Amino acid sequence: MKAPLLFACYYCCFLFCIYIHKGMNSAASFIGITETGAMISACILNLLFAATFLAAPFMNQESCDYPPRLVSAELMDEYKEKDFFPVGSTVKYKCRPGYMKKAGTYSSTCNRNQQWSKVQELCKRKTCGHPGEPDGGRLLVTGDFDLGSTAHYQCDGGYRLIGKSTRKCKVLNNKMEWTDEVPYCEIIPCSPPPKIPHGKYDGEYLHSFYYGTVVKYTCDKDYPLIGNASIYCTSKDGINGEWSGHAYCG
Repeated sequence: MKAPLLFACYYCCFLFCIYIHKGMNSAASFIGITETGAMISACILNLLFAATFLAAPFMNQESCDYPPRLVSAELMDEYKEKDFFPVGSTVKYKCRPGYMKKAGTYSSTCNRNQQWSKVQELCKRKTCGHPGEPDGGRLLVTGDFDLGSTAHYQCDGGYRLIGKSTRKCKVLNNKMEWTDEVPYCEIIPCSPPPKIPHGKYDGEYLHSFYYGTVVKYTCDKDYPLIGNASIYCTSKDGINGEWSGHAYCG
């Protein structure tokens, strides 16, 4: 006598589906049909369904491209590594080194049109303050004493520059500072005037002679002066001093 057919109703946990061995149509239904010693039913993970289900929130979800890049500001660290920005998400910015906050909104939001809300340059350059101006010279600055500005130094005629002729406004040790020290302008010196036989110059008692100094030669009796009676300290290269001429007593 055959054993009667037994019908049993099976169901599987979420993300699992019925699998029936021995060629039965596993897509037929969620009712497992078994006959003693004939068929076995099992629940297996429906990978395709699971993958589709888990990815569903992200598939077809509207999003924005990477947030706008700014010259003066950058994204806060928590947003830098993200690559998905759904509609409605907001990012915040911080000032780059060498910049400080000014009035405005420091965030941008991904709108429904998949565009980021408009964001202006949020920060302004920090300044280094006045770089200083040397006596006997002048200062020329490109910029407004802010980050990246360059200070150029020149000396007036008769002076020579001691130190660097340029300085830059930079971030040094987390502070805005000018590179190097303020140069200074030194009046150009000359060596003592040459002494000549049978003659002398006024000011022989002096120990220092500088740009613009004038000396006058005189000769002893019966020795006429040949050349320039007066010579002065000058410079051809703006650095080294020299006398303008020569004299001797003949």
